Amino acid sequence: MSPITRTGIGTPAWRRIADVLAGEIREGRWREGHRLPSGTRLAERFGVHRHTLRKSLAWLRAEGLLHPQGMRACVPRLPLPMSDCLFLPEYLHAQGIAARCGLLGCATVAAMPSSLQACVSCPWTGPLLHLACEVAVEGQAFAITEAWLPASDFTGLSMHLARGMGLGEALRQCGMRPVARRQGWVAAGPERITALAAEALAPDLSLHACALALDERGQPLKVCLHHLDAGRVRLLV
Repeated sequence: MSPITRTGIGTPAWRRIADVLAGEIREGRWREGHRLPSGTRLAERFGVHRHTLRKSLAWLRAEGLLHPQGMRACVPRLPLPMSDCLFLPEYLHAQGIAARCGLLGCATVAAMPSSLQACVSCPWTGPLLHLACEVAVEGQAFAITEAWLPASDFTGLSMHLARGMGLGEALRQCGMRPVARRQGWVAAGPERITALAAEALAPDLSLHACALALDERGQPLKVCLHHLDAGRVRLLV
């Protein structure tokens, strides 16, 4: 890599170094538990004094991308954004948790439940696909996940599912695009639980998380509602 120059358009050298290292950490070049090279080696790599490098490392620690380990800096376990995954099972697998997902149903409905419509701002007017699946971990029900998507955007989904294709892959085959979470809410207690979820989860031990996802154009793409076993999961918001 070329040394970080001290000339630029307002961004100090220490911040440019921090941005480079942050990008490498997020891309997985430096994985969980890995220690960064010594300060001397990093200073030589970027062509700066160690004082400049110390400011870069301090910024990375403040952002939660590094933590001290003796005289060196170590990469901690980084959280995986839920929005990077299509459904809860994919998120769990990415965290190293073996999860089994079983499709409970796929149907076309006129609208989302009124309780959801009151929580998320979504202007859909046409028919929607309602998907429901059970997620199990270690043989026990962990969550029920429900999703609503515009039916016109996912024609052929039932055909893919009938062939035994996994839900995430079936949605990708129908054109599911990258998503970004826009808004959501978390609730506890039985008042929001559906009859479907109540069959698998104890109503008095339930957490509910709902999120509206947007595509790359900023248009609503899906609404997800997760019913989770409060005795086995903790939600960080």
